[in-house]
Amino acid sequence: MSSELLWEAALSDHNQVLTEYLSYEMDPELVLLYPGVTDVTVPTAAAFHDAATRASALRTETGPADADHADSYHRAVTELTRRWRECEEYGRRLGHSHLPSEDAATLDKTVKLIRHARAAQTEFERASYLDRAQALISAFLTHSALRVSPAARRQLESLATVPALAGPPTRDRVP
Repeated sequence: MSSELLWEAALSDHNQVLTEYLSYEMDPELVLLYPGVTDVTVPTAAAFHDAATRASALRTETGPADADHADSYHRAVTELTRRWRECEEYGRRLGHSHLPSEDAATLDKTVKLIRHARAAQTEFERASYLDRAQALISAFLTHSALRVSPAARRQLESLATVPALAGPPTRDRVP
């Protein structure tokens, strides 16, 4: 395979992994249900982040410098993909069982409130559920040792502005 084709295949795979991972940072429900996917204190998440750093260091906007560079990037992305599969599989299996039971219960309750907010029929009802969820998660983030990424923390700290939770468009509010 030519260097350019190898590079393009690696770019595509790299982008796919990053897109899949991003959903665990940007969807509050996934952040709360599967914190082990993004918590770098979990060994599989730490290994994924290390692999992501290596692959990103080799990625350039201008393409490979030479055949060795293309091959190194391809190998790094192959490792990244493997580490991502391990991280996601383990993180989903782990759920939040690695947290104290009180913290796990708080996350479960917050997820239920988010789901109720998504299904709410009125703006008032949606806002009420999100306010309660926001209060729970704010208290949780203050005392918990859970390590969440800055992007995930921003999503959790501003539930009412998360696009997926913003409620249906109205005549007065069109996204």
